[in-house]
Amino acid sequence: WIAVAVQLLGLVLGTAVLYAFGTAWYCFQAGVELQKALAACVFPFIPFDLIKMAVALLVGIPVRRRLEQSRLL
Repeated sequence: WIAVAVQLLGLVLGTAVLYAFGTAWYCFQAGVELQKALAACVFPFIPFDLIKMAVALLVGIPVRRRLEQSRLL
């Protein structure tokens, strides 16, 4: 379970970094306030990104196990 928790943490932190830089760039380019940028660039995408994270975990774990079994990792 520790490996799953570390992978989930990586997915969440990576997504947070992407949100932060993307939102900051949008604020800069569009000249809008943070709240409006979050409403346009982050909040609509959270549900879909959570689904993608879950799929990545569900698919990634067995794929990694098989790669390790075949000594490719």
